[in-house]
Amino acid sequence: MLNYVLKRIGISLLTVFFITTLTYFLMYSLPGKPFLGDRDLPASVIAAVNSKYGLDLPMHLRYLKYLSNVIKGDFGTSTVYTNRDITSIIVQAFPVSASLGLRALVFGVIGGLLFGIYSALHHNKLGDRLSTVAAIIGVSIPSFILGTMLQYLLGVKFSGWIKVMFNTKYQLFPLARWESFRYTLIPTFVLGLGSLASVMRMMRSSMLDVVNQDYIKTAKAKGLSSNEITWKHMLRNAITPVYTVIGGMVGVVVTGSFVIENIFSIPGLGKYFVNSVTSNDYSMTIGLTLFFSIFIVFVNLIVDLGYGLIDPRVRLERKAR
Repeated sequence: MLNYVLKRIGISLLTVFFITTLTYFLMYSLPGKPFLGDRDLPASVIAAVNSKYGLDLPMHLRYLKYLSNVIKGDFGTSTVYTNRDITSIIVQAFPVSASLGLRALVFGVIGGLLFGIYSALHHNKLGDRLSTVAAIIGVSIPSFILGTMLQYLLGVKFSGWIKVMFNTKYQLFPLARWESFRYTLIPTFVLGLGSLASVMRMMRSSMLDVVNQDYIKTAKAKGLSSNEITWKHMLRNAITPVYTVIGGMVGVVVTGSFVIENIFSIPGLGKYFVNSVTSNDYSMTIGLTLFFSIFIVFVNLIVDLGYGLIDPRVRLERKAR
């Protein structure tokens, strides 16, 4: 088990290294330079700023210097947000992105499991067909389109109707910002709907595979109730394939929140990441990419190691090796 853990950690570190290297050289190969938009700045000023941020050094020296700083935990300083280091920006903004992503993930996973179980237990019935159609729609509609539609339907039309009907200025579904709980409702739903649909389809398929297994027939022959068979036998075995994709789903939800954060003016890392790309903020782009790479790789590592706790067969295979 220890060898397996060390091997997984080594692969994870190697993955982060390759992502960092690839991102670094791809970013510096893009056309344009920092401060190019400041056309009124004298050349001497631009040269001094480039010298300050090490942009006047050869690329390979900049790369080695950056790796050295990263090992020390220093992601560098932004060239756009003056005198702000990237670590402080991550500390400030990532909790907001993580909060939105965690809410969406909980909503998507729990909702997907429940709808998937319901669909499988009511196979080929009206509820199953409606759930399947809803899941296909949830996967197909882009989040930015769904977010804009709900802003208009719930934030403008429905909230406006509530104001007129009850003669109040209370905004039931705010259009933007990130303040109280009601501000999180639409963004969480939009971001979590894709995860819900994916989990539902996978859970439904897994449950249908388990239904016809011999141990389920044996449980029925023993006279166990439907609830005992569903929750103690079917669910435990059917949920394993769903668990295997949770790690990847965490990464998709967290990084996918960039679009949602911009639509709903949420002060998360999405704003900084998008601005860093459009403004050629090399340090910010590479730093945030590295941060998210470490985060996603770490989550996948935890999920992979925890897989053995859910499926005993994995532990047996590792012992056999």
